[in-house]
Amino acid sequence: MNNSLNLLTSKDNCNSKITTANKSKISPAHKKAMLLHKQEISQAKAAKIETALESLNKEIEIVESFIAILTNDVAKKDCINLKTRLEYKRFMLIERKSKLRSTVPS
Repeated sequence: MNNSLNLLTSKDNCNSKITTANKSKISPAHKKAMLLHKQEISQAKAAKIETALESLNKEIEIVESFIAILTNDVAKKDCINLKTRLEYKRFMLIERKSKLRSTVPS
């Protein structure tokens, strides 16, 4: 429906518009609850990402130790490729973590 002032010809029309506008507003308590819920979810995601980063860093250390030990060129190349994939995965997790940190209200 058009919100033109020309449509407000009576007091009832005006009251109905005001009632509709007030219904569409979010109460401050509800807004605060929504923000707290978002913050809890973001903190849980950040904790999961941090755990994944820790295990990924350990895995990268293990692969690096294998690379140092291996003499076979084919196996060494496979381990280097694996390390590259793991480093990319770590990069993506760090990016997600930084984006998540920028959206979490303090």
